[in-house]
Amino acid sequence: MNLKFLVIPAFLLGVLFVGQISDVYGHGLGSETMPPVMVGDTEATLEINSSTIYTDIDGEEKGIRQISIDFFETFTNIDSNEVKAIDNVTFQVDLIKNGNVIISETFQRDDGVLIMNLTPSNNEQVQVMERETFASFFGLASEQYNFEGKIFENGGLYEFEISVLTINSYDNVLTDPPFYELGISIEETTWYEINDPNYGVQELGIVTFFDQITEFDYNVETKEIIFSFPFEWDQRTIDQTTVIHEEILVPKTYGDLLVAKYVATLNELDLPESMINIDDFSAENRLVHIVVNQKELQEIFSNNKFNDNKITMTIKPESDLPLSGVTENGQFKVNLWWTKDLKSGEDTIVKYEILDTFLKDKPIAVPYELKIFYNEIFMFFSNTLKSTTIIFYCIHILLKYIKNNLRCQAFFFFTTAPFFGLCS
Repeated sequence: MNLKFLVIPAFLLGVLFVGQISDVYGHGLGSETMPPVMVGDTEATLEINSSTIYTDIDGEEKGIRQISIDFFETFTNIDSNEVKAIDNVTFQVDLIKNGNVIISETFQRDDGVLIMNLTPSNNEQVQVMERETFASFFGLASEQYNFEGKIFENGGLYEFEISVLTINSYDNVLTDPPFYELGISIEETTWYEINDPNYGVQELGIVTFFDQITEFDYNVETKEIIFSFPFEWDQRTIDQTTVIHEEILVPKTYGDLLVAKYVATLNELDLPESMINIDDFSAENRLVHIVVNQKELQEIFSNNKFNDNKITMTIKPESDLPLSGVTENGQFKVNLWWTKDLKSGEDTIVKYEILDTFLKDKPIAVPYELKIFYNEIFMFFSNTLKSTTIIFYCIHILLKYIKNNLRCQAFFFFTTAPFFGLCS
């Protein structure tokens, strides 16, 4: 009997109502706990987790993808969270990447815990390396199975087909073995270099928590970022996908993209504002999150038909101004804007406001320092400024130092907020 999956992150696992389940499905998280199944008189759960361990390999730091698969009794003690291992479990595991089966192996595990290390190498074909003893996070003695191959340099979506062939005894071959299809998303960051006529060479990054980015483009004129990744547009994939999460990394030296709001699309369909979130807590880059939940995916699928099995996302500023930044502790937001074009050799009034994010962006009185740099040359400093409840403040910036009407870059640095890059 088939059951459409219910994906439950490990930290949300709770009491479930169960029945006889043979096939279960999951898709696209860094860890998944599958619905319990009845195997004879034993109620059992399969949990799969992924992590990346960075280590030195031949003088180069590489990330080893560690996959752990655990098959255990669901309820051991109703008054505690304790779980009991199932002994003598035989797993049949197929690992699929980019539509190709790259590992197909049978594993016998005395403690019901299977650990696979996927190590990047120059080998085009996946090779099985040595086994080694490992004390797992839960204190269970277990062996690690090491695999090596060039394909493991990449993150993205790793698909698994897992059958549990025996439990309690290797001679106890199950007539109706539980079968699981699920996907584990391993975070992958890809950087793209662009050459902006005003800001010079900049690097934009995409962090994918689903599948690998296959296409990328940036329109300097419209300031639009465009990227694509594989996605099977069918009901089964929708049922298996709890969330699509992508992050865009914008360097804080790239003023044109440090705006207060963005708009985004998925396959040319507008996404709600609530699915776009700005994270300015990083010192070097702004993170813009696009998070599309299963309900929204279902609505998109039900009302549209797509010819290609992929998702294409776009994101761009809602408007050029204001620029916006948040302090490292998240308390203060600074919006900065001007009312006419910035031109070399002319006075320009730049307006800014300081808001308290904890008070729903209420203007706040707070002391701060203001520094202005031009091409890394210190131009202006004041440490006597203190905001009040007035909506904005004005400073006059004389750009007479910029000669020949060349495009340039100037930075405003607030000690309570990230700096802003401007061009004149």
